[in-house]
Amino acid sequence: MEQALKILSVIALCSFKYLMGNGLAIVYGFDFFTALLSTVAGGVAGVIFFIYLGHQARKALAYFFPGLRNLRPAWSVPLSSKTGTGPESTKPEKPMSRKERWIQRIINNYGLAGIAILTPVLFTVPVGAFIAVALDFPRLRIVFYMAGSFFLWSLFMLGLASLTGIDVPSLYRDLEF
Repeated sequence: MEQALKILSVIALCSFKYLMGNGLAIVYGFDFFTALLSTVAGGVAGVIFFIYLGHQARKALAYFFPGLRNLRPAWSVPLSSKTGTGPESTKPEKPMSRKERWIQRIINNYGLAGIAILTPVLFTVPVGAFIAVALDFPRLRIVFYMAGSFFLWSLFMLGLASLTGIDVPSLYRDLEF
């Protein structure tokens, strides 16, 4: 029963903060395959939940604010399409921040794969899922790309923990709180 609660806590944490869930699986001392399966399952469950939530939020915004139906973040428009011509060019555009330019460059160069690879490290699972939904990527493709990214990051983190040979659970037990 205690092991099942530990697995569920890793799955729940990976649904929001993926790398922290990997750390928790290492601290709990899970074997490699249990940690891999629980962290990837938690990440995928979080992505599915937040894709659905993001899709519903976009539908609600479109219903209550019809003028926002085709509104997209500034960083979602490719750099080449910002020519400054047309009826929308009458008002000056607010310059994009460094972070927005960086996100736009990632999206333009790498697309969904770039978002998926960066989600566990730089974004959280909800933010990565919301960005992918905002860019109108197909939902099933988002799930597959994110699952592959979670699998690769788990392999890296758990492999690094097992290759270094550091006994993280005993180090954690030695700390006095």
